[in-house]
Amino acid sequence: MIAEINIEQYRELVGKEITSGWTFNPITMPSGRFFVSEEEINAYQGQEFTWLNDLPLIDFDSTIPDVTPPTEMGVGVVIPSDYPVLKLFPDLQFSLNGFVVPIVPYGDDYAVDLAYLMWEGFRKEQDYGYNQAVFNTFKTLWYELAAKVQANDLIEFNPQ
Repeated sequence: MIAEINIEQYRELVGKEITSGWTFNPITMPSGRFFVSEEEINAYQGQEFTWLNDLPLIDFDSTIPDVTPPTEMGVGVVIPSDYPVLKLFPDLQFSLNGFVVPIVPYGDDYAVDLAYLMWEGFRKEQDYGYNQAVFNTFKTLWYELAAKVQANDLIEFNPQ
């Protein structure tokens, strides 16, 4: 079990002594979230960080997102041609904290498989507060792609 802490709490704890020879070593996730272990909380006997006992504990496995890519559907949407795909995504993929969404050449354009647009774990990750700037940067593109899906403006291509 672990407890989520914020950046200020992380800075306050890291390297501070829990008991003789044992210091706090909070976990830093790729998403920018910070956690302290239940073992560290229970072992701490000092008075400086008593607020640790008030933190809700959560199951560690449930906090790590599953970044296993979805099964491609072979159906997708074309990215509007006015987006500088190669400039924004030189590796032809959108990466965010372990999630990777491939961008596939489609004629003179580029496309994204529908399975990636429906990938629940990825959508949750980009909606998470730490990633709000990323979402805001690309929200026009996401909304345009969503509108194409709703209008059934889909293309077929061979999954890569």
